[in-house]
Amino acid sequence: RSRGISYGPARMQSQARPLILAAASEQGVAMPSRKVDLVYTPLLQQTSVSAQGSQISDRAEDVAEGLDFDIVQFASNIFYARESDGKAEVQVIRIGSLAGSCSVKFKTIDGSAKAGKKYKYTEGVVEFAPGEHSRRFEVEIINDNAFDTTIEFKVELRGCQSCILEAGFKLCRVMVLDDDMFPSNDFEKEIKSGDDAALHAVGFRLLFAFMAFTYSHVPTIALKSWLMILLAQLGNAYYLATIYLRVYMVDYVLKINDESTLDALWIPGDRPKTALLLGAAWILPNFILTGSDYFEMTVLEMGFNIRKHLRVNLFRKYLNYTEESRREVPIQDLKTSIMEDIPDVVANGYLILFEFARIIGKIACVAYFMLRKHPRSAVPLFVYPTIMLIWMSCRYNQRMKLLAAQGNGESETQGWLIHADSAHRLITDYKQRGQIVDKFEKALDNQRGLTMKAKSFNFWNELLVPWITILAVGFYMAFKSKEVIDGRLSLGAFLAMINVYKDLGDRFEGVYGCFTSMTEAIEPLAGLTGQFNLETDAEQRLQLQKNREDWVSRILRNSPLSDPIPVYDTLPIEFKQVCVPHSPSLRVPEGVSVKASQGTIVLIRGPHD
Repeated sequence: RSRGISYGPARMQSQARPLILAAASEQGVAMPSRKVDLVYTPLLQQTSVSAQGSQISDRAEDVAEGLDFDIVQFASNIFYARESDGKAEVQVIRIGSLAGSCSVKFKTIDGSAKAGKKYKYTEGVVEFAPGEHSRRFEVEIINDNAFDTTIEFKVELRGCQSCILEAGFKLCRVMVLDDDMFPSNDFEKEIKSGDDAALHAVGFRLLFAFMAFTYSHVPTIALKSWLMILLAQLGNAYYLATIYLRVYMVDYVLKINDESTLDALWIPGDRPKTALLLGAAWILPNFILTGSDYFEMTVLEMGFNIRKHLRVNLFRKYLNYTEESRREVPIQDLKTSIMEDIPDVVANGYLILFEFARIIGKIACVAYFMLRKHPRSAVPLFVYPTIMLIWMSCRYNQRMKLLAAQGNGESETQGWLIHADSAHRLITDYKQRGQIVDKFEKALDNQRGLTMKAKSFNFWNELLVPWITILAVGFYMAFKSKEVIDGRLSLGAFLAMINVYKDLGDRFEGVYGCFTSMTEAIEPLAGLTGQFNLETDAEQRLQLQKNREDWVSRILRNSPLSDPIPVYDTLPIEFKQVCVPHSPSLRVPEGVSVKASQGTIVLIRGPHD
């Protein structure tokens, strides 16, 4: 970094020499392809820029005009740190005469990385002794097992003493390179295999790991999740109460021929008034439940935050991909992942838990009633889950194959659309419109076949629970009616039990639907898992920055501090094996290497693009 700035009135004639690096190409000049000429020309005139008056005030913070101070700034506007290293090193440099002491304060500022979660908030003072041109300080990085993309926090310089701050370099970013896997390190072997089938084989474990990741890592989700589960039980408590209200209505209020029931009425001896109270007890709790539902919809809404978190992190990951990773994720796949897969995974892979909790709560209410009234009638409580688990286990692999085939078919269809747009001129020039349409139509036909297979599969799946319910109600009516006739079972309990069986079937159908939805989330989750764990170029950039720091340190160690030229103005600019992909001259395999010393203009000549 070369400035060509004199640092105060006493050094108006500083010997700092600015560097100009020019790249040019000549039209109309025949030159061999892949050839680069380097021409070194010394500057004819040195340039010195005064930093007095308003120019100083633009850069200074709380510094009186006209004082002779060095410039303090960060050595770079971006620093890198590995999470596994446990710390980030930030370098501050001092440019000028290095005479006397100076100091500057610093503090960390949250970015996508938050203090207390990814790093520890740090503030302090950097002090330069006479002759010191560089100091470093550390910020502690929190090494956890939770996945993050390459996130960052900022460090700000402020409160300078006996120096001035460079306005463009008083704020830097620290990029934290995470070494964990999404959604959990437990699946490192399956993820590195690069095979979606390996992830499908551990599908539900992968899904539960995603749930744990969302619960612990997405802000505000943990507290909201518990509140949602607790509020869901309000509805279940009301549901259990309505079962007892129906039994009470039939066995006591409407049993007008049994005088013994009069004393058991809520208002003894008055059936009509007791019926009014029952109606009020049925209606009034719904006002509370409605308020609870509205609170859930407005305050406890979680879908947006989870979708936003995943979308932002996938987009950030994509921008840090290596070229090889970008080739593995075509733009149509990225669009599908962000706009379709993430909403599906959020809805069927996390939010479904609250519907599941609500249904399980209702099943618990039904179980309580059945065990209290007639324990032997509770057999279906064990029959339903047993048959469902066996059925789903036997058909899981087939379902995964169908979902994967459907996803590939949709991706192929979108691929043809993008291909038709990007290669439209080629298709037109070679008169291939008809052939492209035929191939697109074939892709749609293939997708239709996959869709019908999936529909047939779902048709038989959806019949399982209703048929268990039909059989359960039929057997109960056939064998328990006699107990009512014999007086061993009340009519109210019998009728309530039939409704309970039907409700139980509906509840287990809901459970089955939840598991089916979770299964549907596994395929897109496997795709997202692959994309979140592709290689990025962050490690390469970290190594490049380290090489630059080592290069600068090596040169500075050999620079005499007695030189009248400020130490950082003696640095050359050096390119090593630089390749410019879009330039014929600079697209050579070995790259172009050139060193531009202070006081030199370097002209790079080659054929025009």
